[in-house]
Amino acid sequence: MFWRLLGAFGILLVTAIGLLGLVLGRKVEERELRLLEDNLHARALLIQEDIHGLPLDRLQARVEELSRLGPRKVRMPPRKGWGWTCAAARVSTSR
Repeated sequence: MFWRLLGAFGILLVTAIGLLGLVLGRKVEERELRLLEDNLHARALLIQEDIHGLPLDRLQARVEELSRLGPRKVRMPPRKGWGWTCAAARVSTSR
């Protein structure tokens, strides 16, 4: 009787720890994704501010210069409300 009860509690404990791990793993992944999105959005706003008002003859050179500063490939689907700023992030960070 004791061993059955101990086995049942052991299985229950392992199951509870496994479920907790799954839930915490998802939360960590969501948090990291949110931080990445916020970081990219902030960069896009800075890039938009930087290239706003540049004459067309200097625009291409500045975008190429900015593209060397960040990662080579960043692919994020545009979100509602980001519009042009998300496009600026894609142009400036990909080659």
